[in-house]
Amino acid sequence: GFGPFFGFGVGLLLVLRRRWLAAVVAVVPQGLAFVWWWTTWGADPVADSGTADARFVIDWVEHGLWAVFGSLSSTGLLAWPAIVLCIAMAAWPGTGRYRRAPIIAMLATVLVMYLGIGTRREVFGVLASAWPRYQYMAAMIAAPVLAFGLDQIWRFASWARWIPRVVLVVAIARNVVWMHDGAQHWGTASSADRKLFALVAGSDERLVAPRDRSLSAFSPDVLVIDLDTLVEEGAITPVRPTTPEERAAVAAALGLSPP
Repeated sequence: GFGPFFGFGVGLLLVLRRRWLAAVVAVVPQGLAFVWWWTTWGADPVADSGTADARFVIDWVEHGLWAVFGSLSSTGLLAWPAIVLCIAMAAWPGTGRYRRAPIIAMLATVLVMYLGIGTRREVFGVLASAWPRYQYMAAMIAAPVLAFGLDQIWRFASWARWIPRVVLVVAIARNVVWMHDGAQHWGTASSADRKLFALVAGSDERLVAPRDRSLSAFSPDVLVIDLDTLVEEGAITPVRPTTPEERAAVAAALGLSPP
């Protein structure tokens, strides 16, 4: 989950404001609770199948930040200027110490979040750093910093007061399009996975396949052993594969030789 990253951000904010006891009270109990939960219930089989090196993590962070700030500013062309603006607001003397603390904490939280996730998602590739599940969490944290920067940008140039208005209009239009296209893509991929799981559930080959076999790159956490649960809960209905294409898809999902 994202809990440890938020815990880091809260702790950093309190430390920057020199509230030492509050930092201990806010961070230590939830840190211990998370360690207990992870050692007792936690599992991340996807992370175990990857070997992310430093180069991959750097590329992951770079692409992820570009995607987040590109979405916030309506286009990838403005992603790096937006990042520079956020950093500038943290360094600008006019920001003030009191407001600088949360700005630093929020930006650091986004960076640490992508660094942490990047070490465990090598199997999906660098482009996965732009997945909505990561973007929206980072955008939620970074948005106030970018908004503050856009609100104060007129102090650096009088004509710059029009930049926030233009960015807002373009961002609304672009994000509507992205959400529509993204929903269609995920809907299509989800439907394809449900069809595949139904075919595998209705096949005899699944009885000889490893029970911990992952069936789909799009849904890597769904294993052969999970199919019975999906059937019982009504998520899928077993369908016996009949065509050569369906039998080949089942064999590929189970890692077996083509029929």
